[in-house]
Amino acid sequence: MGMGKSSVKIREGRWIMNELSVYDGNVFTPDESKNFEMELDNYISRNKSNRQEINRLVFEAVATMTEADEAQAELENKSFLQRLVGGLTGSNKALQDKINRNRAAAQYAAQQTLNKLAEQNMMSFELIASVNNKLNALSVNVNAEFNNIYAGLAKFLRHNRNEMAMMVSRLDKIERNVNLLTWQSSIEYQEFNGVEYVDLNDTGKIVCLTRDFYDITKGNWSLADLLLLKTAMSTIDIQPKKKIRYFDVLQDIHFDRALKEKLLGGNGKLECIKEPEQLMSLAVLAKLDDLEKDEKYVVDTVVEYITDQGGDALAVDVQNDLVRKYMYNKAHVNVDTEVEIYDMVLDLLYNMKQALNGKILEEKSLMLETNTSGTKSVTFEEAQKLFLECKIKEAAKALEALESKDGRVMYLLGRIYAWGINGKRDFEKAYEYWRVGVDLDDVLCRYQINKRTDINAMIEIDDLADMGDMYALYECAQYSGNKKRYELLRKSAARGLFLAMNELGDICAADRKGKEACDWYKKSGDKGCDYGWYRLGEIYHHGLKGVGMDKEKAVWYYERAIDLKGTFFQQAKCELSKLKR
Repeated sequence: MGMGKSSVKIREGRWIMNELSVYDGNVFTPDESKNFEMELDNYISRNKSNRQEINRLVFEAVATMTEADEAQAELENKSFLQRLVGGLTGSNKALQDKINRNRAAAQYAAQQTLNKLAEQNMMSFELIASVNNKLNALSVNVNAEFNNIYAGLAKFLRHNRNEMAMMVSRLDKIERNVNLLTWQSSIEYQEFNGVEYVDLNDTGKIVCLTRDFYDITKGNWSLADLLLLKTAMSTIDIQPKKKIRYFDVLQDIHFDRALKEKLLGGNGKLECIKEPEQLMSLAVLAKLDDLEKDEKYVVDTVVEYITDQGGDALAVDVQNDLVRKYMYNKAHVNVDTEVEIYDMVLDLLYNMKQALNGKILEEKSLMLETNTSGTKSVTFEEAQKLFLECKIKEAAKALEALESKDGRVMYLLGRIYAWGINGKRDFEKAYEYWRVGVDLDDVLCRYQINKRTDINAMIEIDDLADMGDMYALYECAQYSGNKKRYELLRKSAARGLFLAMNELGDICAADRKGKEACDWYKKSGDKGCDYGWYRLGEIYHHGLKGVGMDKEKAVWYYERAIDLKGTFFQQAKCELSKLKR
């Protein structure tokens, strides 16, 4: 990454006091240095209360220091330079031109900007972690000069973060958030979807820690609070310095709807991230969303092309590769980089705070309102939504808490207990609910109790199915011929019923239509149903026409099923054990 005649001497990433000193300052005359420092002080003074502006400046300064040779042209188009030197006029116009057109001057200016921001304590703990994650993920041509720049920046960031931590630890009295202390002391007893935090996988722990911390602090935390968070991590058996793959964590969050809603506070589809180089984790999640919804046609087109060429491609693999390429092109980063777990949590906190401040996310709470009796007050629609998202335990509690007795509520509760809660099916309880539903004259419950002996119930269910009722479509399929059965289940699945998706997968698997079976099982898994992941594991474990055996994928899908601790927990665990022998 040579600099040509205007090159600045590299000091082997040397450390001078607490400053970043990768570049010598002889690129500026003494007067230019003085004028630049004055303009920089004015800029920081104007924006010291604008956290988003300062955060952008830090990212852009780092980007300017690490630009590859091919990016040297048109330096004046870089937002860092527009932001910082765009206001230089009059006697300083020559300095502005010099920085805009001379890469060495631009990089020295960026270095001094970072030094000034550090000197004035303008860089937050979580910002440094996020910048460092991006630095680790940078995909540029690596050579001796870049290694020196990288080493200097990494040491600078690490030193400043350590200084912050030591400063807090030296204080005799630290104001602590009482609510945070209470949470930290009881975290080992906290649960997510009926599973204690300590029993969650690493991604589950990361998400729960991040969201709980954000909610308790209301997005306004101190460095002391962040250090307390580090202590909380070890309480639930997660090591802050353990390395994890950045993209793997974000994939897990995307594919586990419950975790994604937990992290994003109940928000739906993420808005497009306009600055993916500064909000890496949310940019990845947003792109995964787009490729699954608005841009699904792109994934389908690629899969179809590969298949037509005689290849074998899974939509999820194509989707992931497209995200990798998107982040490489937009932010020059390799999202498969490894980071420490604590840095991943800080990165997510930084992204959430920036997104909420920038209105990319809206403040929403996943907590249901509590009524005077202490039970959760929800509508049937809210409870049904929990069921369709495979939050089975929460759906059962919500439905049982409904004060008004309704036949459809009884039907759904019966379906829940027939499916199973925490891995246990309870058909006796299911039929108890269905019998109550019969007394309330619910036709779906009548069919469950009397099955094919109640012809009138079947006629009524047919009528409901014609009107598009997802449950009626599913039940109608149970007593229909094969061709009609498939079509009814497909319509039910299209309305969101994971039970229908599972049966469609089973039908395709029995017909040895491997790829189609995988598609349906994946849809079920994406809804949060462990059966979908378990069956995908079986297919890649044993093979099926059109889908070859793949031990690595089988392990991955079995583990996803196991992590949900649902009805098929033991089966997935048993098959995984066989596979690893």
